[in-house]
Amino acid sequence: MHGGVRVVAARGLAAGWPGDSAARNGVLRLTHDEDEEILEAAARELAAGWPGDSAARDALLRLVQGPYWFVRVVAVMALAKGWPGDTSAHDALFGLIHDDDDLVGRTASQALAAWPNDAADGVPNSERL
Repeated sequence: MHGGVRVVAARGLAAGWPGDSAARNGVLRLTHDEDEEILEAAARELAAGWPGDSAARDALLRLVQGPYWFVRVVAVMALAKGWPGDTSAHDALFGLIHDDDDLVGRTASQALAAWPNDAADGVPNSERL
């Protein structure tokens, strides 16, 4: 399948079957693709279709460490949207504040500034940043 078709497939799986485990597994498989457009689409759709799902969170935690800055940005936004208050997501975003790409770092900082204060240790994130 060509990249564009797989991007549309990822969007269709999330939009057509949100919460469905078989559709989720299809999108999770896309998070192992080599094409950065596929990775970006998969990150976006995991938060849209399966917020709070631990397997989706784990895939996003892997994607925030990947080589493509725009995939990292989308994965940061997805973690902030779908897993607010999750300690693992919080820690990953905190580690991205000083990312090599300024946009990734700013996006992580903004996500943490809006994070629930009791996410990790009760210290307001605005004081931590």
